[in-house]
Amino acid sequence: MRTILLFLIMSVNTSVFADRFEKLSPVLSDSHGNSAGQLEPGDPGNSQPIVIDVVLHDRDAILNMLQRAETLATTPNPAERPRQIALVLHGQEIENFRIKNYGDNRDIVDLAAKLDAFNVIDVKMCNTMMNMLNVEKQEIPAFIEIVPYGPAEVDRLEQQGFIKL
Repeated sequence: MRTILLFLIMSVNTSVFADRFEKLSPVLSDSHGNSAGQLEPGDPGNSQPIVIDVVLHDRDAILNMLQRAETLATTPNPAERPRQIALVLHGQEIENFRIKNYGDNRDIVDLAAKLDAFNVIDVKMCNTMMNMLNVEKQEIPAFIEIVPYGPAEVDRLEQQGFIKL
């Protein structure tokens, strides 16, 4: 009986995960509508990598930006999918990612963490602005990479061929 119950629980969890994962990995088809395989979240595309220079103060704008990054990264056409997407946070939006503010910003932090975990985006945060806002490194979720200075990171990525949005 325990074995059957365990099997049922695992089946339900697996189907829920597969359903969510399928939404992140669209099926490609050729010009005749034939399936050409499935893209995995985070698989690199063929277009130039992009860096999103984030200085947004409105939480809805931040959520919208993350949803846009998800859409860009999961486009079914590899020619339109960026090879990489980097988000550089270096304004008041840092407060939205502070662990003590998680309850008010759960949707933002969870989406950013999910996209980072699937290698869809790379989230970076400016240490200089963190110091100005008195935000300690331990107050930021572990998936966020701390960079010394946000604008310099954006410039560095542009020099590496990223397109700035």
